[in-house]
Amino acid sequence: MSDVMSSDSLQNMDDGWVRVPHNSGRYCYFHSPSGYITWSEPYKLALEDANEADWERLVQTHAPLGCTPSHASAMHVASSAEASHQVQRSNRVESQTSASENGEVQAESAPPGEYPALTEDQLAFRSMAICDERVLPMCVAMSESTPISLLNEFVVSRELSPLMYTETSTGTLTHPQFKCVVTSGSLSAEGFASTKKDARHRAAQALLELLNPSVATYFELLEIKKVEADIRQTVKHAESLRKKSSKLKSRVKRRIAHVHSCN
Repeated sequence: MSDVMSSDSLQNMDDGWVRVPHNSGRYCYFHSPSGYITWSEPYKLALEDANEADWERLVQTHAPLGCTPSHASAMHVASSAEASHQVQRSNRVESQTSASENGEVQAESAPPGEYPALTEDQLAFRSMAICDERVLPMCVAMSESTPISLLNEFVVSRELSPLMYTETSTGTLTHPQFKCVVTSGSLSAEGFASTKKDARHRAAQALLELLNPSVATYFELLEIKKVEADIRQTVKHAESLRKKSSKLKSRVKRRIAHVHSCN
């Protein structure tokens, strides 16, 4: 007996389904006891000779009306994929809508395998000279290392003398001006600004330029910092492997010596 029973005329079925011509020219199917409507023809699964334990298996493995089992499997995969894509699109739209309502600006995501386009601020930042006065606010806005922070990292990584900052006021009450001198061993540089904080950063920028005479932009300094950090990490890892190898060799030698002594 086939698992699926079909009827040419749904009016003859005793479960309340009625086939109704729609104004669109298609047929819809109305279930009068419950009020449910479906656009695909409903069909009945023959479960008369099956017990309750077999119902789930029959429902999961039956072929939809008019489909072979392979077609039914393909339809299930396609519908699942489409449903997943719809959920992803819906989540993306909700995220963008929420960001728009909060006044946030989201950059369009780049296609797979491509980098997102740089904004005007990012392009401008990449061309700024080391001593450009716009460097500090751009670093803050883009969450990059500020001049003082970057100088500290270079001093530590290159094992230079500790930094010393000295500030003096050179302005007036109405027009404040500060001078900062930063020294590292025999090297020194100075910076001027209307606040002590900005003067320290300007001095740090000047010393960074002095320590890196062949570097033109602040962005290049940030890239150099990343490369030097990677090199230090690689060296540290290699040293760790060397120590582990040395310990392993010592253990092997002790084991060999123990075996010989037992013989």
